Amino acid sequence: MNDEGGRALGTGRLYSVTDVAGHRPVDLDEFVGATTVTVVSRGRAHRLIGAGTMHEQTVLFQRKEVDSDRDDGQVWTIKVQGGGHIVAEPLPAIGSRS
Repeated sequence: MNDEGGRALGTGRLYSVTDVAGHRPVDLDEFVGATTVTVVSRGRAHRLIGAGTMHEQTVLFQRKEVDSDRDDGQVWTIKVQGGGHIVAEPLPAIGSRS
């Protein structure tokens, strides 16, 4: 698994969510508030630390920099796809070109 550093992960693709707070997620409510999330893409796992807020049928997850009080890390959307599969997608940074 990659470290928990603040390196932004690639936008424009979906990541499978395999873990939230140390267990397999069942529903989106588990992502609300401060937590950790593990996402996997192309066989590589990445651990995200931050906090989520529910917005309709999607969680907006604000990644937090390790050892920092700042909450200006990458923002992810987390949602349920068909069959109950939970996926996450990093949003492009404001002002960036995707």
